[in-house]
Amino acid sequence: MVIHLINDSPHIDPSEDLASVKLIMSGAAPLGATDIERFFDVTKGKIGFIQAYGMTESSPLTLKQTNAFKWGIKIGGSGLLIPNTEAKFISLENSYCLDGLGIHECGELLIRGPQVYSCSS
Repeated sequence: MVIHLINDSPHIDPSEDLASVKLIMSGAAPLGATDIERFFDVTKGKIGFIQAYGMTESSPLTLKQTNAFKWGIKIGGSGLLIPNTEAKFISLENSYCLDGLGIHECGELLIRGPQVYSCSS
């Protein structure tokens, strides 16, 4: 929502109104490449942007983009696993088989890490 406000508002001057903002992180739903590219154009690249992925059960983060690497971020990507977190996709047809899936195969995402809620008491 913040990205859309910055992109679409004639009343916001990013060089003045957002001078103290260094980075914006987006989660919940991915932003489209067009919105992200427009954001970089409007802000003249002076404000960083990264996307993250999480869910309520993982309080709240499991994957996060980083601009710490020389190749930067991948627009539309979810990023890398945060430290101490493991993840893999398993088959929807055979949920008893916990072998991971290959590239471009659809399945269920399993995540393990200290931030993931455990239903055991």
